[in-house]
Amino acid sequence: MTEAIRSLDGLQLEFGPAVRAYLNSRWRDRHQAEDMFQETFLRAWRSGVPAPDSPYTHAQIRSWLFTIARSVLVDHHRAESRRPALTRGHEELVALSDATSPPATETDRLADVWLVRAALDRLAPSHREVVVELYYHGRTVAETAERIGIPEGTVKSRAYYGARALRAALQDQGLVP
Repeated sequence: MTEAIRSLDGLQLEFGPAVRAYLNSRWRDRHQAEDMFQETFLRAWRSGVPAPDSPYTHAQIRSWLFTIARSVLVDHHRAESRRPALTRGHEELVALSDATSPPATETDRLADVWLVRAALDRLAPSHREVVVELYYHGRTVAETAERIGIPEGTVKSRAYYGARALRAALQDQGLVP
């Protein structure tokens, strides 16, 4: 092993460009890939950087780092697949709505209210209660948990599944793509 690979800085100087290129080639968002790059070297540091007099070859250390990078990629992929995908941010939807939609009439607003209520009625009562408290009354998770008398984690879980079911109900009605 070379003298340059005696610390985390040495590892990063020696193998950083290759690890960064690997992560950038396998992840679509460069900012997230940079976070994964940092996570890779943090995990390497936590597991112990090989000492300069260790019997590991240059190729073995490179392979070890790429194994860590691959684990970081898999972890990020799994975490992302557990979260619901947002097609657009709230601000973007408001701006798009304001820019392309004609002014809503009172009849349009009443129809929207009726359709959303019909979709809400399709939810399980426990999910509907949490969705209404959080999104329509504007309460926080803590306030909702206290008001309903359930743990905050349960509120979060019901909000996730309730929002997902509400979206599906609105899609069935043809209101959401």
